Amino acid sequence: ADDLTLILPSSKQSIKNVIKILRDIKNISGLGVNIKKTAICNIGINTGDIAYADDLEIGVETHFVLLGIKFSNNSAYCDQNFFHLKDVILESIKYWGKRIFSVIGRSFVLKCFILSLVTHRALGLPCPDDAWLKSLQKELNFFTFNNRSCSIKSEQLTLLIAKGGFGITNVRNFWLGLKIKLLLKSRFAPDIYATLLRDELSYICHDSLEYLTHTSPHVIGKIASKLNNKFWKQSLCHWADLLTGLYAITKLSLIHI
Repeated sequence: ADDLTLILPSSKQSIKNVIKILRDIKNISGLGVNIKKTAICNIGINTGDIAYADDLEIGVETHFVLLGIKFSNNSAYCDQNFFHLKDVILESIKYWGKRIFSVIGRSFVLKCFILSLVTHRALGLPCPDDAWLKSLQKELNFFTFNNRSCSIKSEQLTLLIAKGGFGITNVRNFWLGLKIKLLLKSRFAPDIYATLLRDELSYICHDSLEYLTHTSPHVIGKIASKLNNKFWKQSLCHWADLLTGLYAITKLSLIHI
């Protein structure tokens, strides 16, 4: 890999320390970074200009691209990623539309090749708005049925093939489902996303992520409504919805027994 992204306290000394470490590594190994291609981007509450930037050899930017995702010090800018992503997906649909013609075959292509374009973005970005998701779902359904409109109910479309459905993925559930996986892993993860969540929970008097895995959907929903971080707010809301559905199934099963 030739990219390196560091998250540091917004101080001149922190940046100088990193530059020194990188130069020491270069002296030892011969492998160095190109300072002229390196940039500082203030995030969080530190979105103003860096007063001491003129003393450093590194430029200041308001946005950057990492692994194909556009990041910025303005969270609203992340919506730009969805416009580009839809174009990429439509290009993939065009490619596979010339090669696979059966409904079942296209359903498998959709899961294995097309939705894989979404995965790492779903793990790093908030969920798009409903209009974007509905528009993309319509395109995927249209592709699956060989460019013909489909009057089948969405519940039947997403039902497993073994149960008489078509196995078409619900894009919204897929996107948010990946966040739940990340949410559960965040109980023990030391990364910045997990730290942000733990800090927000601590601020509203919930000290443990473990608590979220043992409480009711109603309580999880109330906690989510208090969060400022859009990414984790969506994750917790979907987690509450999922648990509500599971509880309903369990109760129905108990009544049936």
